[in-house]
This record gives sequence, structure tokens and C-alpha cells, in this order.
Amino acid sequence: MQSIKKELGEGEDRDGYQRKIKDAKMPPEAEQEALKQAKRLDSLSPESSESAIIKHYLDWMSEIPWSITTEDR
Repeated sequence: MQSIKKELGEGEDRDGYQRKIKDAKMPPEAEQEALKQAKRLDSLSPESSESAIIKHYLDWMSEIPWSITTEDR
């Protein structure tokens, strides 16, 4: 079953979310949760509605400017 999933592109980081999460420089707690959801996404069918929700969540989490700060006045 795993070899079939590998050939279909499932079970692998389908959209590069693990790389995006690492590049976002999130706090450890947020990164841990995002990686957990990325792993969960890999086990879901690409056609499921839950898959779309997790993708949206991971896109949102990886686009937040975690490491950018400004000076307070």
C-alpha cells in the first residue's frame, strides 16, 4: 500500500509544507503543531474536504510573518 501511495504522490509532503513550515521560523509550539498537521495531511485522501481545510490552515500558518518584529513606540 505504501509503494502505491508513493507512486501516486501521496504520503509524501505533497505541497512542500514541511519546507514551508521550517522556512517560516515559527515558535516551537506552532511549528510542532503545523508539522503534525502536515503529517496528517499526508495520510488523507487529496479529494477529502478535510484535506482542503488542513491545506488552507498550513498555508495560513506558513504565511504569517513570525520572525518579523517592529519597534514599539
